[in-house]
Amino acid sequence: EQQRNAQRRRSNQRSSAETQRATPIQSKMGCGTSTPAEAAPQEEAAPQEEAAADGRRKRRASATIIQRRALDFSRLMDDAEGTRYLMEFAEAEHSEENLLLFQAILKFKRTVTTLSGEVADAANGLQGVAATDAAAARDEQLAAAAAAVIDTYLCDGAELQVTLPDKESKAFKKRAAQALKKVAVTSDMFDKISRIAYAQIRDDIFKRFKLSDQAAELAILR
Repeated sequence: EQQRNAQRRRSNQRSSAETQRATPIQSKMGCGTSTPAEAAPQEEAAPQEEAAADGRRKRRASATIIQRRALDFSRLMDDAEGTRYLMEFAEAEHSEENLLLFQAILKFKRTVTTLSGEVADAANGLQGVAATDAAAARDEQLAAAAAAVIDTYLCDGAELQVTLPDKESKAFKKRAAQALKKVAVTSDMFDKISRIAYAQIRDDIFKRFKLSDQAAELAILR
């Protein structure tokens, strides 16, 4: 009898263990059993998150386009960083000669102002031949600066020759030759050429620049 009772106890213990193994594990938060079905909301959320991210990318792209179109040419030309971005774009498409000419003329005008001021200051302490020699030295330096601009950008076959309207090109070359021959260089001798280069940059290079990656980057920085 004792043996039969022992067998029944062992049988009951095995049945209880099997029942425990078969019973689903309860969630620690008391929200039911842990089953694979709980992963479904996360899987369904992935496409929604991707759609939201795509929407944000499109909005940023749209905002960049608006900012890029809003770039102001005159402000950009007065800004060192903006001009640098424009120059990088122009160099990439090999159309930088007008921009380089415009900058060279600005540098030439600064040179004229600086040298004229230095000679004027020196003349206060000089007289006669010494003052004349100082003025002559200044004129030679100005003539060399003007010749450098002409030789680089405005002569036929120049390394970075800028195309000018035929009428204006002939008139300028005549005036420039006379000025250099007489060593009568003035700060405004390139002003009309500068305006032509400025207009060509604005109406040609800048229009393409506004559609470029450089313009998009500049617009974001602004």
